Amino acid sequence: MNVSVFTADLHIAGHDIPNVSLTLTSFRRPPGPPDHRVDIDVNTVIELLELVEGGGASAGAVRDMLNRVVEEAKEEVRREDELLVQLRDQSVLHKAPAKKPQYDTRSVYVVSSEAEAKIVKIGVSKDVPGRLKSLQSGSGSPLIVRWTSTGGGLLETRLHDRFARRALSGEWFDFRDVADPVGMIAKAAQRLLKGASVVEPPA
Repeated sequence: MNVSVFTADLHIAGHDIPNVSLTLTSFRRPPGPPDHRVDIDVNTVIELLELVEGGGASAGAVRDMLNRVVEEAKEEVRREDELLVQLRDQSVLHKAPAKKPQYDTRSVYVVSSEAEAKIVKIGVSKDVPGRLKSLQSGSGSPLIVRWTSTGGGLLETRLHDRFARRALSGEWFDFRDVADPVGMIAKAAQRLLKGASVVEPPA
């Protein structure tokens, strides 16, 4: 709600009423059409009634004058509304477009052992076979690469976040209650990569 108070000299049917206090109140109730109302000071109303009663002005002349005041007030509010719309539209036009996520070309992999196929490691590497050899040296059971995809560190991080409740330690996750862990991870990765651009990994 906006309230404006101003003073005006009213001229009605040849009669002058100086220094009349007028209060303009505008109400905006989007999304429907705005409701505008002009409030006139009580003393002014009394003066207008006395003027009409004394024959100084006709009721029609007073009504016409008040209608002009109301229409001018509405026009002012309409101009303000148009300006606000223009500013809002300019703000939308200058809003920076959302950046697409950028995944790098390093491989995200899923590895698990022969003994525990559903306890998996989700990691990232430029050289998956070399990474597998490194991991194998610390495992008592043969390790198998179950799945790979480009996507780099960002995809790895997002997959870790997606399956955080399954996290065991480090990059290992428990999918023993899932019929097809690799399928679930692959579908999640596909959704994350949709619409993304893939770039070379940072040096």
